[in-house]
Amino acid sequence: MPAPRTNLCLLPLVGVIAVGLLLVFLAWVTRDDIRTVSIPRGRRGWFGDEEALIVSRAAMTRTRKESRDYVPVRYDRTNYFARNMYNTNNGYVLWQNTLKSLVTVSVEMDVEGDTVICHVIRNK
Repeated sequence: MPAPRTNLCLLPLVGVIAVGLLLVFLAWVTRDDIRTVSIPRGRRGWFGDEEALIVSRAAMTRTRKESRDYVPVRYDRTNYFARNMYNTNNGYVLWQNTLKSLVTVSVEMDVEGDTVICHVIRNK
């Protein structure tokens, strides 16, 4: 007895949907908007606003071609480094593109001993 026609018609459709989902997943996994870099501090202890600017600029320089086009943005009218309330050595610095004002990049920083792990994220 032959297979019902409806099942035979659905097989190509299911295959196309599976391939489409696979392509979407691969595009998401290989996205270009997050890059991670480790920057040595050379010391332990307090991670201040000035050092956060220097380290985040170094991370931007290592991961983005147009890093010179960005300036830091103060988050509370006084500080550039937005601290994590549970671990004050961790936080982020927001950078804004001077040529395209709607384009911003955040550099999230996690201090681990004498190294800073930086996640450079292009905001959408």
